[in-house]
Amino acid sequence: MREYDGETPSLIPGFKTVSMRDIIMQPGSKTMGPPMMNAMVCHITEGELRLEQDEKTFTGKKNFVWTCNKDTKEQAFNDGNVVAIMRITDLKA
Repeated sequence: MREYDGETPSLIPGFKTVSMRDIIMQPGSKTMGPPMMNAMVCHITEGELRLEQDEKTFTGKKNFVWTCNKDTKEQAFNDGNVVAIMRITDLKA
């Protein structure tokens, strides 16, 4: 994981701060899949991931963007043979 310094005050109603981080996933890796701690916007900056979100499966290719709400259950899998990077913008209440 690569985290960017600090949190910034948010102008979006309902959220006090925003922060950003990258999840760097090697081929064959997967995330643990716990419920999300906060709302977030996710973006695939490199590679491709298979995503299982609340019993729905979809593929995120480079430049794909999606959202998660607090308590959303999601797991990401890198089924490919190249590194995948998921950039996450955390929206914190």
